[in-house]
Amino acid sequence: MLIRTRRKPTPSNLPASQGKKYPLLVQSTASGSALGIVLGFTLCSAPSMASAALADRLYGFSPFVSSTITHDSNLLNRPDSSAGPKPESDMVKRVEVGTEFDLQVSRQNFTGQLSASQVRHDQFTERNTEGQTQQLRWNAFIGETLQGIVDLSDISDQAPIQTGQVNAVQRDQKNRSALLSWIFHPEYAITAQVQNTSTRFAGANDTVSPSLAGLNRDDNLKAIGLVYQPSTGSQLGLNLKNLTGEFPIRQIIGPGQTVSNDFDQNELELLVRWKTTEITMWNFSVSQVEREHEELSVRDYSGINYRIEWLYRPTAKVQMNATLARQIIGISDASNSDALADQLGMGINWAITPITTLKINYRPQTLKFNGTDGLGGTPRTDRLSETSVALEYLVTRHVLLSAIARQRSRKSTELNSDYSADSFSVFLKYAF
Repeated sequence: MLIRTRRKPTPSNLPASQGKKYPLLVQSTASGSALGIVLGFTLCSAPSMASAALADRLYGFSPFVSSTITHDSNLLNRPDSSAGPKPESDMVKRVEVGTEFDLQVSRQNFTGQLSASQVRHDQFTERNTEGQTQQLRWNAFIGETLQGIVDLSDISDQAPIQTGQVNAVQRDQKNRSALLSWIFHPEYAITAQVQNTSTRFAGANDTVSPSLAGLNRDDNLKAIGLVYQPSTGSQLGLNLKNLTGEFPIRQIIGPGQTVSNDFDQNELELLVRWKTTEITMWNFSVSQVEREHEELSVRDYSGINYRIEWLYRPTAKVQMNATLARQIIGISDASNSDALADQLGMGINWAITPITTLKINYRPQTLKFNGTDGLGGTPRTDRLSETSVALEYLVTRHVLLSAIARQRSRKSTELNSDYSADSFSVFLKYAF
């Protein structure tokens, strides 16, 4: 058995995971202030020159330490005008220490991260948290025609800021996923995936009130697909999926009134990856979704969801991307109700110099809650927007310095819920 831990990658000794292509995969992600399950493939944009250089490590373990200092003008996303508490600013400090690893054992490739983090607030000290990250990906090559990917992660960190009537502080999320691809023909493959994501919330000092426990959920995904991969680099796939959501505690909607948020969702999805030129690529996902809730039929959904992604690289220094999507996402909010999201995204990465990169992103979205939000009696629509500008500077081969400015806002049909906020962060990472 050969174990490589200190060899620099070259075209002749790249690990198996880089030397072969995988078919279209079903992936799940958690993002931003909302826990989302994105069903389909993800367009993977290349890293900036600065971050890529920092990550250009040898096989083995790469210890790191990072620190982030953020000033936020409205940390808890409080309404700009209402009878309740007014927006308050805060200074937040986050430190993370850990190691990334990349190991090649015979034909098997293992990558991941082990780290511990600490978050401290100047104003809202009740939100101080201790966290940890354990992530492992196994790119498994079982034979000439069987390939697999196993993802295991256990992440405990500060919960996203909620915009509802509860305030979770800690979020613990476990993900278990296994995907198997059978390449029965040079251009065809059958894929199968199972995935479980378990999410648990706690308040200050690890308290678990009924309203917080009502946010807890278990999402289970099963999928099977057929993929066509011609030698041109384009791909075509068809997936059958089943997603179930199980909530351990019934949602409280009034004095002595509770309902179950459990749901069952079936989906037929067509995926296309179209490499039009050497500098342009399109990703398309169109699916028929049928979703039924155990008790709240008003939240049932039947319709067409889609995701269109465009990647354009006119020069080696500039990369642009755009996304247009309609998909169901989970909300870490008092409503505990998933929302139908109409999303738009635009971004540009510009490597100004070999050690300096400018990143600009604009992400507006509209969240439509079927029926009610569980706490009110009228339908609810939220319009969220986030704009960010980041400047990365590779101080040395081992030190990355970033400055990030963000502006976020919400306009809602729910009275006294509109908010706006600005934040500025300085991020420093040292990779040994």
